[in-house]
Amino acid sequence: MNHKKLTEFTSEFQHMINKNQTTYNSDYLSWGFERTLTFTPDDIDKILNDTDIEAKRELSEYFFYTEGFYKKILYYYSTLLNYTSITLPNSISGKQLSKDVLKRYNQVLKLIEDFRPEEKWQHIALCVLVDGAYYGIISKVSKKGIAILDLPIGYCRSKYRDEYGNDIVEFNVTYFNSIGDEEIRKIILGTYPQIVQKYYHKFQNGKTKTPWLRLPIDIGFYFSFSDDCTPLFVEVIPATV
Repeated sequence: MNHKKLTEFTSEFQHMINKNQTTYNSDYLSWGFERTLTFTPDDIDKILNDTDIEAKRELSEYFFYTEGFYKKILYYYSTLLNYTSITLPNSISGKQLSKDVLKRYNQVLKLIEDFRPEEKWQHIALCVLVDGAYYGIISKVSKKGIAILDLPIGYCRSKYRDEYGNDIVEFNVTYFNSIGDEEIRKIILGTYPQIVQKYYHKFQNGKTKTPWLRLPIDIGFYFSFSDDCTPLFVEVIPATV
């Protein structure tokens, strides 16, 4: 293999963003959900009648990746909205709009266009329907754009709100230890904000006992339909099989 090309790819890979939560999850195969799992009708009934949210999420994920009708239901409801964005200039009281306001306004429009909000919100809506919740982190904001990472739901929680009612996202940094390849782990860690990287090293060095990092509300965010994060349509699965 051409060493130069490999080096260039590694450099570019450090700036890549995972397309979904399963990108680096060893429980998933490159072609979809791990298909060694199977659920009998009795298994499904038992899970649906229990309070184990993790089991319900696993059930929902399995049928989303392996059963066409359930997938169609979730795709249908995740695309019902247009997720249209509107950008309005806001002048400061008592001050006139600057002469370059149109230029700046067009720059903002370009930034939003490159961000592709319709695509992002549809993706987030689909994640909420499949998993019962979505956890994300803003990894970078610059003139070139806004980068958002999907956080692995199995390593996230939201137990508190701040005084303004904003959900506080907590991220378990042991997630990075689940990435077996050390080089890949370093690369993936490098795509996260500095606050996450520093906390991970702090935890690894024994300088803090808890692996749970509370993300600042300006970079960590969370969506769900219910406080217990039950996948919304998991109850219809028996009717789809």
